[in-house]
Amino acid sequence: MRAMRCAALAAAVVVAAAGAEAGVILVGGPRTEGKAAAAKSGAVWVKSLTKGFARAAREIGPGTAEVELRLAEGEYTGDLGSGAYAIPKMVNPKATLTVSGGWIDGFSRRDPFGHPSVILATPQRSAPLWTVERGSKLGALVIDGLVWDAAPSNAYDARSNSLLPGKSCSFKYIKFNYLETNRLAFRSCIFLNSPGRAIEPLIRAATPKATMEFFNCIFFNNRIPLKLDSARFRNRPAKISVERCSFLLNWPYNPDPATGNRGALEIGPQEAAGEITISRCLFWGNVGGAIQAGFTKLPALVIDNNDF
Repeated sequence: MRAMRCAALAAAVVVAAAGAEAGVILVGGPRTEGKAAAAKSGAVWVKSLTKGFARAAREIGPGTAEVELRLAEGEYTGDLGSGAYAIPKMVNPKATLTVSGGWIDGFSRRDPFGHPSVILATPQRSAPLWTVERGSKLGALVIDGLVWDAAPSNAYDARSNSLLPGKSCSFKYIKFNYLETNRLAFRSCIFLNSPGRAIEPLIRAATPKATMEFFNCIFFNNRIPLKLDSARFRNRPAKISVERCSFLLNWPYNPDPATGNRGALEIGPQEAAGEITISRCLFWGNVGGAIQAGFTKLPALVIDNNDF
């Protein structure tokens, strides 16, 4: 299928801006508005997401407890238009890094579905959209209200409009490089047009109480949307939760039901987490089925109140 942008898939949610606080970095948008908003709130404004990540790394290093990157609406196409970002090394096991999108009206409020911040691939992309530098350690990484779209780096058949997997950039959207953290959260994000696996959260659990969560996210028109797994290092996460997410019109790597990579949501092995919860989600039009659990031994599973 041809690439689709699905801001209209979800009702727009407008979020009032929080008050000023240390560690807030405003990213993108018109320079005049950005600088005025930063001066008013005591935040810092930077032109590009690359500079935003660099500033966040500097602030997290000395021990700042919380840093938030607030992205203005618009398209973010990587370093020098490459369609990819390199996230510098951040080492502070007590720090929380939040990346939030959809900021409008001079960063005074949010509308992440109506006015999205889009992490957009380019035709020249030859890497993941985000690559976390190896050795990074954070208390928490929260990604809230971003749209991820790989369509420009995909190749499509001129007659059928079908994806040509062998000619499309198949890197995952994020390479975590075994980020060590106690919490990874994706909230109100949209993942579009992935020619391979969109998200596979291979993180290292900092403690046995570590969690991963996907809340109110949309996976639309992807080849392989999401695998629930971890890096299985010293600890395994206590819980991975998928709640109020929508899996729409995704299609499998291999439609043969006797082989792997069929479902929209793939459950990893027993070592992936102590428990996996899939709750109040919508599965619709996924060619290979909804949920795949292909391992003999699995984590404890809670699957309830879903619409298949």
